Parts: sequence; structure tokens; C-alpha cells
Amino acid sequence: MGNPSFLKLKVLYDYYVGILYGAENILSSMPSAFCCTKSVFGEVIEVILTFGDAL
Repeated sequence: MGNPSFLKLKVLYDYYVGILYGAENILSSMPSAFCCTKSVFGEVIEVILTFGDAL
């Protein structure tokens, strides 16, 4: 955990996950016209979470 590059990556990871979750929450409250965009965000979040688990 003392690896500085790992810690920097972890901070960026947490930051982007926070943005994506916020975006998904906003999109989920919008009309169904945005459902395709919402599903894309869901896919991106899945990929990022899988990548994060690999770390």
C-alpha cells in the first residue's frame, strides 16, 4: 500500500467511480429517452468495478 503510483491510481479510480455513479443517478431520474445512455453508463461502471477488483 506504500506504493505512491498505486495510491495515485486508487484516488483517480475513486474519483471517476464517484462521477459515474452520480451521472447514473442523474440519468436514472430522467425520462426513458435516456435509457440507452443509462445502460452504457452501467456497462462502463461494470468495467471499472471489475478493473478495480483486479487491483
